[in-house]
Amino acid sequence: SLPAASTIKIFTISAHEVKTLSSDSNGIARWDRTNSGGERVASGIYIYLIIDPQGNETSGKLAIIN
Repeated sequence: SLPAASTIKIFTISAHEVKTLSSDSNGIARWDRTNSGGERVASGIYIYLIIDPQGNETSGKLAIIN
């Protein structure tokens, strides 16, 4: 549950941006595991950055296993 209208940026471990998402009015954001070009991402570790409407940021890591 994210703040509504938050921005979620997903990066590779080497800091290349993969995709940018936005949370809906219920604080939900869904990632279909594709990059911004619509191609499925590879298995690996990714970094996420969440920015809420007030500009507060938090980050973390996630693993994708295909």
